[in-house]
Amino acid sequence: MPNGEILRFEDAVQMKLAKGFVAPIVDWYNVSAENTETFHELALRDPNLAVQQLPEFIERARNSAGPGTKAYEVYVGGANHDWTGPLIDVVGTVYSLLEVETRQQALGNIFGFLDQQNYFAAQDNVELVNEPWLVADILVNRDLYWCGYQQYVEMLEKHPNWSELFPHLGEVKSAFWMALAVSQPRFASDDVRGNFTSVFPTLVDRTQDAIAAITTAHAQNKFLTDDKPVAESVQASLFKYDHSWIPAIRRKIGEKKWIDLDNEVYVKRGEEHEWKRRSQIPALECTGLQKELGLEGSAI
Repeated sequence: MPNGEILRFEDAVQMKLAKGFVAPIVDWYNVSAENTETFHELALRDPNLAVQQLPEFIERARNSAGPGTKAYEVYVGGANHDWTGPLIDVVGTVYSLLEVETRQQALGNIFGFLDQQNYFAAQDNVELVNEPWLVADILVNRDLYWCGYQQYVEMLEKHPNWSELFPHLGEVKSAFWMALAVSQPRFASDDVRGNFTSVFPTLVDRTQDAIAAITTAHAQNKFLTDDKPVAESVQASLFKYDHSWIPAIRRKIGEKKWIDLDNEVYVKRGEEHEWKRRSQIPALECTGLQKELGLEGSAI
């Protein structure tokens, strides 16, 4: 048999084997998609009940390959984020409509899952969430789950003009992470940012809420760990965003729409270490931030 025939035979065998592997995987993804669609319908019909039942739907997603298959997660490093991430994203579709207590319950159920994963797997899930308020509340309380937005920076570099970028927005995994990249002049041009803001005003508004939340929590953590004044850290962080956005972000810091579960922060100085909470930050620091931002009387 000529070598060319042997190669074609090998190709055929490989194709047959590949189809054998792919067929069940497609079925598993279909099961996961049906689970997500059912959860989405429930969230639209009864958001509070959806929040309560989120752990059950996550459990079903993790067993999309069949009952008990969740056990194999240990061999692949965690749950398949393609199956679980969309469920967390569905929570985001109703998150801004929920009462504070229900948002806290939603976060508790989300962390009940994410905290079981290694932080890389948790980041893979957060990477798929579109709603800025939900991403912000996750990161305020678990900054380790920050997944970054390098893929959107690269997209902006490749398509620096709005006319070039717009046709590719359908490729975006997360509206929030895209908006966060767009918010910074070092990544996005005025042309892109201006058009993005015009087309997606609600997304931009909520992204500014998220920036306010993440910036404040990060600054408070820096005070606990390094004694760096909160106001100084906030101002340093805000500088990287479009300066026309900063007044809105400052105002939103005063509005404090985010959920802070007041988790302990690990503080290590030399040989000494302890756990502290953001609620332990002296009132003087919050007052200093209020004065710096012109927000006297606001609850920060």
